[in-house]
Amino acid sequence: QARITAIVNPRCLDAVTLSPYVNQVYALDTLELQKASDRRQIFTGLLNFARERLWPECFDLCLSPRFDHDRYLAGMLALLSGARARIGYDEKATPWKQKLNQGFDAFYTRTLAGAGAPVHEAERNLALIRSLGGKVGSTKLEAWTSYDDEQWAEEQLRENQAPLVALSPGPPTSNRRWPLERCE
Repeated sequence: QARITAIVNPRCLDAVTLSPYVNQVYALDTLELQKASDRRQIFTGLLNFARERLWPECFDLCLSPRFDHDRYLAGMLALLSGARARIGYDEKATPWKQKLNQGFDAFYTRTLAGAGAPVHEAERNLALIRSLGGKVGSTKLEAWTSYDDEQWAEEQLRENQAPLVALSPGPPTSNRRWPLERCE
C-alpha cells in the first residue's frame, strides 16, 4: 500500500485535503516564491521546503503530472524531493514546453512522451499511474466535501428562494474539458 503526499497550490488545498487517496497534503505557492528578484532566493525557498517537508519522508517515487510548460517549478521540486525515481512528462510534450523548459528532462529519472492526440489532463495523470503498471479502477471524476461544506450549501439553498443556477464555464480549450458523456 502506497503512502501518498501531494504538493498543491494553496488555492487547491481544500479540494485535495479531503481526498481519501492522499495521506498528506502540503501547500506551496511557487508563483509567489518566483516573485523574488534573485534566482538564488527562489532556489533557497524550494530547498528549504524540501529540507523541512520532503526529505524527512524519504520518498521512493515522485510523480510530476506537469504536462504543459513548467512555470510552477514542478521539475525542480521533483528533483529536490529526494525520491530515487522521478517520473514526469518530457520537455517535448508541447511547443511551449519545448521552448521554455529546455534541459528540464534532467530533473527526472524517467520521462513520458507527451506528444500525440490531445487528451484531458485527468487522463494524462492516469497515464502516469498506468506507466508504472498500475490499474485504474475508474475514470470517473470525484470531488469530496466536508460536513461544513454541505451545511453551507444547504443554508444557501434555504436562504435563497430564487432559482439556483450553477455555472462552470470550464477551460478554454476542448482537450482540457472533461467529456459530457463521462459525467453522471
